[in-house]
Amino acid sequence: MLLFTLGGGVLGFTSHISLFPDSDLVIVTLANIFKAVLPPFVGLYFADEVLDLPRTRDWLGKESMERAKENYDDKEATLPPRLKNKPAAHSLEEYEGVYSSPLYAGDVTISLETVVDENGLRKSELHFLFNRFTSKVEHYHFESFLFEWDFWSSKATQLMTFITGENGNVDGLQLPYLDEKISFKKQARVKHDSNGQSVFGWDQAQLTM
Repeated sequence: MLLFTLGGGVLGFTSHISLFPDSDLVIVTLANIFKAVLPPFVGLYFADEVLDLPRTRDWLGKESMERAKENYDDKEATLPPRLKNKPAAHSLEEYEGVYSSPLYAGDVTISLETVVDENGLRKSELHFLFNRFTSKVEHYHFESFLFEWDFWSSKATQLMTFITGENGNVDGLQLPYLDEKISFKKQARVKHDSNGQSVFGWDQAQLTM
């Protein structure tokens, strides 16, 4: 049986189309998650049902779970060699902010949080929030910081890079996407409560340049 498929997505969305021209059947699957494993297998499952094909493979069980495990086990992205004694150009507080891109729904929020380490000592560290994905952010070298994409179907440690504007302030950041870099521009400050924790109902007032 002839089958044509095409899949794609951006951060936050995935789509897949399965076309069976000999049977006049088209199945489109949409998911509001990046790197979703199920969409191509959903098409195959419904094709078996609609066309009354032999159930030779467990598309929504064994097949999709094996694919998800392969994706999730691929944890480490290719990172450049870490350069020692190359500090960040700004204090941690200066990286805080809400960053947005016209190409993507949802903002990236970088917040400075107060946490308690294993020795019971309080310390400050940066955190990353994009849609529902969160990660601790650790300095790598220069203006690059480590963070972790942790989707239900895949997990990878990658680098985000902050951008300094002409006025010397942190002006934006770049996130990796496949072989490209997505640019987000800094838009607003992050508000804090009396305990120093970030409040995600931030003031959308524009930063003073």
